[in-house]
Amino acid sequence: MIEALLHRTIAKVNQGEAKEVNTLTMPPQSPSKDTPKKKKFKRAIVQILSVIAISLGHFLDGSALAFTSPLLPQLMSSNSTIPINGQQRNFISSMHSLGATIGCLVAGMASRKFGRRGSVLIFNIPAYFIGYTSLAFARSVIYIYFGRLLCGFGIGFTLSVPTVYIVEITSPEIRGILGVLTNFFCQIGILCTYVAGYFIDWRMIAITMMIFCIPTIVFIWFIPESPVYYASIGKDDLARDTLEALGLDSSPNAIKALHERVLGEYNALTILRELKKPSVYKPFLNSIVLFFFFQCTAYPLLVAYAKHIFIESGIEIEENLASIIVGIVIVIGSIFSVPLAKTLPRKFLLLISGGGVAVSLAVLSIFFYLRDAKLADNIPSLPIVFFIIYLLFFMMGFGSISWLFIAEILPPTIRSTTYPLCIAWNWIWNFGFAHSFLTLLANLQMSGTFCLYAILSFIGFIFIGFFLPETRHKTSEEIAKFFDSSIFDKKESEIQKNTEKDIP
Repeated sequence: MIEALLHRTIAKVNQGEAKEVNTLTMPPQSPSKDTPKKKKFKRAIVQILSVIAISLGHFLDGSALAFTSPLLPQLMSSNSTIPINGQQRNFISSMHSLGATIGCLVAGMASRKFGRRGSVLIFNIPAYFIGYTSLAFARSVIYIYFGRLLCGFGIGFTLSVPTVYIVEITSPEIRGILGVLTNFFCQIGILCTYVAGYFIDWRMIAITMMIFCIPTIVFIWFIPESPVYYASIGKDDLARDTLEALGLDSSPNAIKALHERVLGEYNALTILRELKKPSVYKPFLNSIVLFFFFQCTAYPLLVAYAKHIFIESGIEIEENLASIIVGIVIVIGSIFSVPLAKTLPRKFLLLISGGGVAVSLAVLSIFFYLRDAKLADNIPSLPIVFFIIYLLFFMMGFGSISWLFIAEILPPTIRSTTYPLCIAWNWIWNFGFAHSFLTLLANLQMSGTFCLYAILSFIGFIFIGFFLPETRHKTSEEIAKFFDSSIFDKKESEIQKNTEKDIP
C-alpha cells in the first residue's frame, strides 16, 4: 500500500512538471489546479510516509524500554516459572544499556556499508525479532539476558540510524514536526506495554512485539534509501531520483554537495582532519555534554521507580497502575510537543524544558525534606502534582527534540560517524546513573537525591543557554558558523571590521 502510494505521488508530481514544460510549446490553457503549495504538499507526503514507516521501530524502542515494568514483578513473584534474585534483577534492568551501547557503535559502520534503510532492515528489526523471540520462549534467566541484550541493541540502532535518515530526507520546514513523531511512537510503545502488563503476562507481550516486527519490516522495505548513501556508492541517478521524489533540491549543485559530504563521511583521514575544526569538534563535544544533562534530569530513573515515588508520597498504588498513569502523562506530553516543535525554536524548547525540570525537582526535594521533618504530612498530593508537571516539562523539550537537535548540530560530513558515538555516550551515562540511583537514595534520601538532580538540571539549563545554537529553519552551514569561532573571536572580528571602516 505504501509502495503504491509513493509511486502514485511521484507519478503525479512528474506529470505536473511535464505540464509545466509543455506550456512552453503549446497554446495557452486554463491555469493548472496544482498550485505551488499543492505540489509542495504532494512531495511532502513522500517524506511524511517515509518518516512514519521508519518511526515504527521507535514503537519497538518504547516497548523494550518499558518491558521490565511487567517483567520484573512477575519474575520476582512466588509463582514465577523463572525465579530470580536481586542481583539478577539488576542485570535484567541494565542489560539493555549494554546492548544499546553496542548497537550505537555498530550502527555507524552498518549505515555506511548497507545504507540507512538497508542497515535497519538487516540489523535493527531482526535484532528485535530475535530478542523478543528469546524472551517469549525463555527457559532460564540466560534467555532473558540474551533477549534484553538484543532488544537493547535494537534501541541503540534505532536511536542512531533512523534519526540521521530523517535529517537527510526531510526539508528544514517540516523536519521538526516529523522528528517529533519518532518520540511520539516511542511513548506510545511505552504506554501500550504498561497497559498490556496490567492484563497479560510478559511472554504474551513479547510474542505480540515479535509479530509486530513483521509489518514493520514490510513498511520500511518500500521507503526510499537516503540520497546521501546513493551518492556514496556512485549512484548519482538514484540519488537524483530520490531527491526529486522527496521534493528536495536535485540540481547538479545539490548532487555535488552530496559528494562533498560523502568524501568526509567515508574517509577516515578526512574524519580525523575534520575533527580538528571548531565547527566539528565543538558540536560533537556539546552533544555528549547535552546527553549527560539529559540523564541528569533523572527521567529514565523516575519513570522506572514511579511506584516508589507514589509510596514515598503516602499513596499506596499497584506498580502496574502507577506505570500506566506515568505512560498516559508522557503520551499527553508527546502530543502537545508536536505543535510546539513546529512553531517554537528548538533551543527555546530545551531551555523551557530544562528550567521546568529543575524547578519541579527542586520542589520535590523541598517536599521530601519537609516530610522527613514531619512538616508536610497533610499534603501527599503535592509531589504527585509536581511529578506530573515534571514529566510534561521533560516531554516539552528534552524528551521530544534532543535526538533531532543533536543530529542537526552535527556536521553532515561526519554525522553518520559521530551521531552513533554520541548516542553510545548517552547509554554509558544511563548505565552510570542507573547503578548509582539506589545508592544515592540510601545515602542522601529522597530529598537529597532530588536536590542533586535539580542542581545538575539547572547547570544543564545554563549550558543550553550559552553553548548551543538555534537550529530551527537553519541549514548545516548556518549552524556550523555558530561553532566556527569563539565569542572572543567574534568580538575581535567585529572590532576589525569597525577598524577597516574607519580607514579612508
